[in-house]
Amino acid sequence: MRVIGIGNTASKSPRPAPEQATTAPVDVRAVRLRLGMSQSGFARRFGFPLHTLRRWESGHEAPQRPALVLLNLIERNPQVVLMFSHPPAKR
Repeated sequence: MRVIGIGNTASKSPRPAPEQATTAPVDVRAVRLRLGMSQSGFARRFGFPLHTLRRWESGHEAPQRPALVLLNLIERNPQVVLMFSHPPAKR
């Protein structure tokens, strides 16, 4: 298991700065497993390409800032994100 993030998240203050709080490293696999979702289900539900999710979980790639913000929100309050996310319509 590998925790991934962007930038230097080390801080001397006990509370991270607001910017750091939304871009803190996230263990994507642990979040997905905690939600009881498969890779394909997690990717589809939150709009991530499946191959990208797999690269994040394997440690071959780190999420870019917008994805990292969303992953932090999913980690902290998945119900709110689920409430506002809708699976794409079937074609």
